[in-house]
Parts: sequence; C-alpha cells; structure tokens
Amino acid sequence: MLNVKAALIATLLGAVTPLAGTATADENVAYLEQVGNWNYVSQTQYGYMNYVESYQFGDRNEHVAYQEGSDNRIEAYQYGNYNNSYVEQVGNGNRAYVHQSDGAPPITVRQVGDGQTISIGR
Repeated sequence: MLNVKAALIATLLGAVTPLAGTATADENVAYLEQVGNWNYVSQTQYGYMNYVESYQFGDRNEHVAYQEGSDNRIEAYQYGNYNNSYVEQVGNGNRAYVHQSDGAPPITVRQVGDGQTISIGR
C-alpha cells in the first residue's frame, strides 16, 4: 500500500514544507501524508471547491481539519494506535470519511449545513 519511494519523498518534502496551513483560493486542495509517531496536521480551507486527503501512519498522530463553504470533502486515514481526528465542515456539499485502526479514541465530526455525509470506519 505504501510506496517506499513516495514515503521518502513525502518525508523529505515534509522537512521543508509546513503541514499546517490555510487555503482561501477558489480551488482548495490539500494532500498530506505523514509517517511516524506524534505527528500533527492542521488544515483550514474557506472558499469554493475544497478537498482534503490526509494519511498518517504511526501512533499518537493528530489530524485537525476545518472547511467553510462550497463543495467540501475530507478523507482522513490514520493507521496506528491512539490517533485523534477532528473534522468540522460548515456549508454546502459536505462529506467526511474518517478511517482509523483499532485502539483509537472517539472521532469528532461536526457538520452544519447542506449535503452532509459521514462515514466512519475502523
């Protein structure tokens, strides 16, 4: 599943690219991959098309995402133990897919308006 070369590139890019940020442009897209323990990702988007995809491999990782408007979609995959995931979406298309390994604390998903879909798997 995890390509070693891709993981190495993601790790090297992660060393020079912060994994916390805000996107306010019309086409919001974020793809994040972290390998190891005690990783943290915080991702915020406001504008139109929105999209987040986050992969964390290891223990005690945390994923925090927030989206405001338009087509929204979040996919969070956490493999390991004691990982936390918090997702909040406010308007329009909305979807949230959170998948965690066993041994994780409760997942928090908050959606406010429009299309809304939640899929949680362990």
